[in-house]
Amino acid sequence: EQASDTLQSDQPGEQVQATSLIEAFMDDKRASSYAIAIHVKQPVAGKKKIFTGLGNVGHMFITLTKFNKDRSFVSRTFGFYPEKGLMIPVNPIFPESPSVLKNDHFRTWDEMIGRFVSQKDFSRILEFIDKNSNTLYHLNRFNCSDFALAIAELAHIRIAETSGKWPLGKGNNPGTTGQSILAGKFSNVETGSQSGLFACTNKYLLK
Repeated sequence: EQASDTLQSDQPGEQVQATSLIEAFMDDKRASSYAIAIHVKQPVAGKKKIFTGLGNVGHMFITLTKFNKDRSFVSRTFGFYPEKGLMIPVNPIFPESPSVLKNDHFRTWDEMIGRFVSQKDFSRILEFIDKNSNTLYHLNRFNCSDFALAIAELAHIRIAETSGKWPLGKGNNPGTTGQSILAGKFSNVETGSQSGLFACTNKYLLK
C-alpha cells in the first residue's frame, strides 16, 4: 500500500455523504480521545493572496479522529464544496450553488491547526456536519472556509483575521486565514492563549 504522502493532490476525492462520515465514528468501541485538525491550502503558499488565475481560491478542510482504548482509531478528512457540473459554475456574479462534501484525505495543505477535544465537543461537531452538509454553498457567506471555521469554533479554536475582499464580494477565505495562522493569530478560547493547540505548516512546526 502506498503511503499517503506519495498520493497527495490538489484535487478533491469522491463525494461523501454526511451520514457515512458520522456513522464511521459509531464503531462501538470505547474512545480514549478525540481530535480535530483544520487544514488550509492557500492559493499561494505563505502569501495573503485571495485568488490567483482563474478559479484558484485555495481550500480549507477538516480532519476528525477518534482514538480508541484498543489502540485502533477512526479518521475522516473532508471539505465543503459547491456542486460540480452546474450550467453556471460558482463565481462572484453567481455566488450560490447546491453543496457537497468530498473526501480530502489526499489533498495537499499549507497550514494546519488542531487540538484534542472533549466527547461533548466532538458530538457537537458531528451534529453541525449533519445539519449543515446540505446548506447552500455561497461564495461570500458560506464557503469552504466558513464551514471549516464554524467547526473550529465548536472546538474552541479561534483564528483572527480570516476575511478579505475579491471582485464583487468579500468573506472568509484560505489565503487570509493561512496568513493569520502563520502569524500566530490564533488562540484556544478555553484557555485564552495558544495552550493546548498544535499548529504547523507542511514544512515545520509553528512557534
